Amino acid sequence: IKDIRTMTENRIQDHLKPQSIVIKAVWEQALPCGTRHWSQMLDSMPRSIYNFAVRYLGNCLPNRSNSCKWGTSTSAICNFCPNLQTLGHIVGGCKAALEEGRYNWRHDSILLSLSRALATIPSVSIYSDIKEGNEFLSPEVISGEKQRPDLIAVKGNRIFICELSVGLETNLIRNATRKKEKYQQLVNSLTNAEEKYYLNLSMGGIGVIGKDCSNIGKWLQEIGLSDAEASRKKKK
Repeated sequence: IKDIRTMTENRIQDHLKPQSIVIKAVWEQALPCGTRHWSQMLDSMPRSIYNFAVRYLGNCLPNRSNSCKWGTSTSAICNFCPNLQTLGHIVGGCKAALEEGRYNWRHDSILLSLSRALATIPSVSIYSDIKEGNEFLSPEVISGEKQRPDLIAVKGNRIFICELSVGLETNLIRNATRKKEKYQQLVNSLTNAEEKYYLNLSMGGIGVIGKDCSNIGKWLQEIGLSDAEASRKKKK
């Protein structure tokens, strides 16, 4: 009986492993206070969005890999490239979708919201890498074209740098580490700045914030937002 129970438990755990990857990543890699905000906001969303997020967390959305397992599709290959179409592939792993700009709107809508909020602060100049429109100057004005972070805010002799990445929740820490290594040289090279503040804004596809963003509140307040305004911006 013990052997049969062990075999059954192992079989169930192996079967459920793909369904638990996103939830496990949120527990392990997301900022706890940000997750609480996210959960509260999700409860107020329309039912269709709420249901989508729940199915996303359980990796139960009908991508081609899941449809193949369920017997509703004969192929697990992506519609745009020759790779398997998993949740992670759809959220941020399809090179064909990346080249076509299919991820730009999600990324730029977050960046635009943050840039506009900071632009309201007196004596702060905003340089934002928004793909469309001429609302902000490009960060390359300060950093150069080779190393161009998503956002640079200048306040006197103080420089605030923000690099945003949005992908599957399992990559929150990996994306933050990669971007930190990429822009460390740029941060060190800004010798004219009296103070330098770097924010690694690593986010999941449905809005959770990575643990590496624990300084986001202080970063926003140092630029000039009040504690209440910084809290509202984090929630948004």
